[in-house]
Amino acid sequence: MHYMEDVYELTMAMFGFDPDNDEDFETATDKLEDLIYEKYEIDEENFANIIRDLVKFTPIVETALLNKKVQGFVNHKKGVFLYKEEVKPNK
Repeated sequence: MHYMEDVYELTMAMFGFDPDNDEDFETATDKLEDLIYEKYEIDEENFANIIRDLVKFTPIVETALLNKKVQGFVNHKKGVFLYKEEVKPNK
């Protein structure tokens, strides 16, 4: 699952796991591949590719600390990004 590392926290949250809970983190590692296939009938690599493609349709925001423009998926309850990408200058 190494190719999913950058989208792992978002994937965990999508399937009801808490990325900040160590027990959930271990449990999710064993189950996510099956859960993704059961729901979407694709493997985790293709799922990660879809997430990376969809992030382009999220709002662009500027980070408070580094003033970088990013876009991504947010956990609104915690106010943190689950997955983000820096916006390229040509966007």
